[in-house]
Amino acid sequence: MNQRQIRWIGSAIGFALADVWVVAGLTAAVGCALAGAAGYGAVVLVQRHSIASVKARAVELRRRAELKLAPPKPARRPRVRVSETPTAETTYGW
Repeated sequence: MNQRQIRWIGSAIGFALADVWVVAGLTAAVGCALAGAAGYGAVVLVQRHSIASVKARAVELRRRAELKLAPPKPARRPRVRVSETPTAETTYGW
């Protein structure tokens, strides 16, 4: 949101609060303000959870796609076993 939108929303909320205060009294105005804040907070929490789950799902799908599109790893050559126990019968080229 840009500053202009925030000012418009703030002035609308202020006007609504003043209107309720004049018509129904201070207690009703405070109650309406608290109810509105609670509703706003609930929506923010639901949206954050929703956005976080969508991001997590997108990361998982991207990871799976990268694994499928990645070139296959070259096959490993099997190790050649020389002997289980070292022997002193070999020459080392000295």
